[in-house]
Amino acid sequence: MKSLKSIIAGVIILMAFVIAGCTKENYPSRDTSGILPPVIDTTTPPPPVDTTLVMFDACDAVGDWGSDWQTVGTPIVQTTGQKEGTGYIQGTITTGNDFLQFIKQQRTPALDTKTTVDNGQLTFWLNIPDVSKLKLDGQIQISSSGTNPDSKRYGWDFASIIPTLQNGWNHITLDLSAANVAGDGPADLTAVNFFKMFFWTADKTTADFVCAIDGIQFKRKQTTTPPPDNSVEIDPADAIDGWETVGTPVIATTGQKQGTGYLQGTIHPDNDFLQFIKTLATNVDTKVTMTTGQLQFWFYVPDVSLMKLDGQIQFGSAKDPDKNRIGWGLANIIPTLNNGWNLIKLNFADAYVSGDGGPDLTAMNYFKMFFWLNNKPAADQTFGIDDIKVVAVPPPPPVVIDNCDAADGWETVGTPVIATAGQKEGAGYLQGTLKTGNDFLQFIKTLPTNVDTKVTIDNGQLQFWFFVPDVSILKLDGQIQFSSAKDPDKNRVGWGLANIIPTLNNGWNLVKLNLSDGYVSGDGGPDLTAMNYFKIFFWSTDKVAVDYTFGIDNIIIQRK
Repeated sequence: MKSLKSIIAGVIILMAFVIAGCTKENYPSRDTSGILPPVIDTTTPPPPVDTTLVMFDACDAVGDWGSDWQTVGTPIVQTTGQKEGTGYIQGTITTGNDFLQFIKQQRTPALDTKTTVDNGQLTFWLNIPDVSKLKLDGQIQISSSGTNPDSKRYGWDFASIIPTLQNGWNHITLDLSAANVAGDGPADLTAVNFFKMFFWTADKTTADFVCAIDGIQFKRKQTTTPPPDNSVEIDPADAIDGWETVGTPVIATTGQKQGTGYLQGTIHPDNDFLQFIKTLATNVDTKVTMTTGQLQFWFYVPDVSLMKLDGQIQFGSAKDPDKNRIGWGLANIIPTLNNGWNLIKLNFADAYVSGDGGPDLTAMNYFKMFFWLNNKPAADQTFGIDDIKVVAVPPPPPVVIDNCDAADGWETVGTPVIATAGQKEGAGYLQGTLKTGNDFLQFIKTLPTNVDTKVTIDNGQLQFWFFVPDVSILKLDGQIQFSSAKDPDKNRVGWGLANIIPTLNNGWNLVKLNLSDGYVSGDGGPDLTAMNYFKIFFWSTDKVAVDYTFGIDNIIIQRK
């Protein structure tokens, strides 16, 4: 019996090995009968939930936006593509019209926002298909009146929000402390029951203009530790040493924005001109570059309407307003000013640079601002300057011209090809092949939509990756062209490849081209707010004996 039990045990063990050996193996490359669950990163915690959020309306159902909700036409709930919950409210400016509103009135029960004017924010999602078509007008309003947007209200001008929007969904966050208040007082934040947003397109639409709103909520401001002060003081304007104005400089010791005082200058009724000039006794290292630098100061204006759209702000390292300087025209700054104190922020990258190469930012020693009034004033007009400093700011993100991940809109010699391995960015790169027996290749992209590059000729730089299999075969000829006319010979800036080719290596090269170094077409050059055409073309020194494959990837514009 013991022998029989041993035999049976051996058979069972043998059968187990046989069954295990027959188990089907799943090879991902051949077996697609199942989809693996996503890999979840458990090492990085998700962002914390904001426990202060209070929902005014989730915009998920028509019932919530029925008789107490108005758009222009019937409000529609969409249940795909929402930013929160199960849906969003859609409103349309139909063809031939120019106005849209979203109104939620008589919310029942009225909402206790759990916030105050000092710590509260209104937040919601807003979808705009084409921001460029919006008129700089309109308002966003919340109220506790139930039906009247002009009573017991907080409001924000939509015109000031539009420049911050992008096409598609935008997450809007508005400080209650920054809102304007109705004449009969603000909304009762414990009983908010009315929301309204209205705006126009600049022109009557030629096609339906479909907008949307989602997730209207209130929340408290997040309290964070302020970042360390990275500013470099140029002058605190607390003493008159080194200062010149028209007449005797005066230090006022009340009403300043910083320190113990501020510098005053006065335009009297017999004059129309004023200047503030500071020559520093010691050079100042600003610790910034032309890309990261920002000049900041407080400027007091008694009456903006009196100011002539003229004058300049100058910052230099030669103790001279006309040498080694950067500057900004006041004509563009004056329309942004308010009566009273204004915090002026001027990016170095937006400045014009003197023809001698500009300032030495490690040895700055001169500040000047000068301006005029439209007419000699009827009474004294006293202006002020306080706390001039330089701060480091991050450069703005680059603007993508084309990521070269798809062949749409591209032309080469032959059929454009997208390679999905070896790219420098994104999902792929564009290939073009110089075929055996030929000597010419080009890459041309006509953009379907104009692109605002957010730069100027002086501060802009075109960048892209360029794959060259063998630099030695290239002829010192060809061009790179960038245009706003969908035409290589109009409204363009361009660069000759003869100077670029000697700098290239075999393989990938990051090409960086300053717009200021390019040649500009005789018609005035490109409109950098509406660029739509890129072209690079070149030759080999001889017709090639074998195929040579070149590549382009990630064409962007950024500040240099």
